[in-house]
This record gives sequence, C-alpha cells and structure tokens, in this order.
Amino acid sequence: MSYYIDTLAYEKVCDILLKQRLIKDIRKTSPLAQTSSLEAYHSLFNQFAPKTTVFSYQGMLSRLRIAALHYNENSEREVATTKDGKQRCKIVYPKYKKGGYVVRTLPTDCTFEYVKCLMALLEEEASRKLRIIPKKKVNVPATLCSNYERPDKDKALGDHKSRFAQKK
Repeated sequence: MSYYIDTLAYEKVCDILLKQRLIKDIRKTSPLAQTSSLEAYHSLFNQFAPKTTVFSYQGMLSRLRIAALHYNENSEREVATTKDGKQRCKIVYPKYKKGGYVVRTLPTDCTFEYVKCLMALLEEEASRKLRIIPKKKVNVPATLCSNYERPDKDKALGDHKSRFAQKK
C-alpha cells in the first residue's frame, strides 16, 4: 500500500507509526531481546540438577554439560503431526483467560542421540583399557562457608543459653 506525501492518510499513518510507545513496544518484541529460550534452558538445568539436592562441584559441572547437550539437541524441535499429516495440538486453559482457552501446537518427542555418542566414547575409552576418568586437575572453588570462622560448639551452646537467661 502506498501513500502520497502531504495527504491526510500519510499524516495519520506517520502519527501512528512514529509514536514513542509503539517504538518501545516493537523493541521489546524484537527476537534479539527475547529471553524465553534462556528461561527454557534454565528450567532444563533445574531438571538435571535440582536446587534441593547437593552436588559436588564436579558433579554440578557434569550435569551442566549434559543439560547443555540435551538443550542443544532438542531446542528447535519440529511440530508433531498425526498419521494424517495434521499438526498435533492441545487446548490449555490459562488463568488470564478466565475460563477461556488457547490452542497450542505440540512439539515432537525429545531425542537422546547425545547419549548414544557419549556411550560410544565411553566404550571406546574402555576398549583401549585407558582410565575412563582422566586425572585432570580441576580448580574447585572454596565453599562459601570456608570464609567464616567456626565457633567452638560448647562455647556457642553456652552463649545461646546465656542469651535466653538474660531475658528473664
């Protein structure tokens, strides 16, 4: 659609398109600034290494790497289709719709080809009769509580009891 300069239609279109609020909204919808994929990765990392479970530094690093492999392989899955070739969908009822619904497409199932590759590497290392885990020095950071001085247990218990004795 073309508009001639100095016409009323041109002026109205310019007024709408050059509004600061619209420009800010367009910047927010830019794919360069979207965080949904990062949030999806963080969610996946929480599945591989739940915050409620304590892992060693090396265990956490290993889980982080496996989560990255899984995400890289499954981040851009295609839409699942039925035997007839139609897209598979589901109906969800979000709270903001207040009883209304939204139709969402379903992605294909996750693949785990990276596991096969890791197992092949493991078998290759084992067949060579090399040590599976190389003796590689890993710089493990100090724990957060190592920066603080630990009190003597008897002294801490005495201080605790004396604090409550003063309140009487």
